Amino acid sequence: MIGLGTAINVGLIIAGSLCGLAFGRFMKENLKQTLMVVSGIIVLLLGMSGAMQYMLVIVNGTLQTTGPMLMIISMVVGAIIGEVIDLNRWITVFGDWVKARTGNAGDPKFTHAFITASLTFTVGAMGVLGSIQDGLTGNYQTLLLKGILDGIIVMVMVSSMGKGALVSFIPVG
Repeated sequence: MIGLGTAINVGLIIAGSLCGLAFGRFMKENLKQTLMVVSGIIVLLLGMSGAMQYMLVIVNGTLQTTGPMLMIISMVVGAIIGEVIDLNRWITVFGDWVKARTGNAGDPKFTHAFITASLTFTVGAMGVLGSIQDGLTGNYQTLLLKGILDGIIVMVMVSSMGKGALVSFIPVG
């Protein structure tokens, strides 16, 4: 079913957030740090394997690179566009708007937690490629894996940064 991966990802972020709210005070800082490091290593390895799959190929018994210019140009153009439209300011304005609409105007950490979690869950190859796979073919494996990682990460974020991380499911959905 097309779109199921996104629904699963959103559901796992909400579930992880609720676990963070309910059990976060019982989590030791060492455990939180370990979960974040392990999640980071997993994301790094998955990202590297995905990138290397298309960038490094064996042709006639030799290792060759393909497509690094596309990656470089994409990163530079994306950075320029982000600066020209002042994306950082717009994201902060949206975070403050969500903060006001959810009754959290008195929480000084809300917007920072919302922005940090939202960017963590939306900027990356797994989210982009997983959404394309889910939308075109109905294959939600990548988004399922991403959702599991997001659920673990948001649990730690909510317990450390507050409720702002919980509403990060909005841009994911």
